[in-house]
Amino acid sequence: MLIISLRENDDFFVEGKRVVVTKVSGPNDFTLLIEATGKQHRITDEEATEILPDVLVSAGGYLKIAQVRIVIDAPRSIAILRGSKFRQDPDQYREQRA
Repeated sequence: MLIISLRENDDFFVEGKRVVVTKVSGPNDFTLLIEATGKQHRITDEEATEILPDVLVSAGGYLKIAQVRIVIDAPRSIAILRGSKFRQDPDQYREQRA
């Protein structure tokens, strides 16, 4: 399990696929966009939502105003990186996963 804190328009990558926090509606209610598919998912703390195969996401509440905790449950073999980390050297990331 991985827990990250993000704000609206922040992102993370799952196996190289960009996932963006598009809307924060409340402490346990936000929307994620899977950029590769254009699909949006409403995320709450009521149940985990499968956003990609074997990748489940739920809400973990606010840390600060307009910032949410994203709880990600996925196998360790699935690479998950904050957007800022992925953008530091995306080619190196792709080479390691190849």
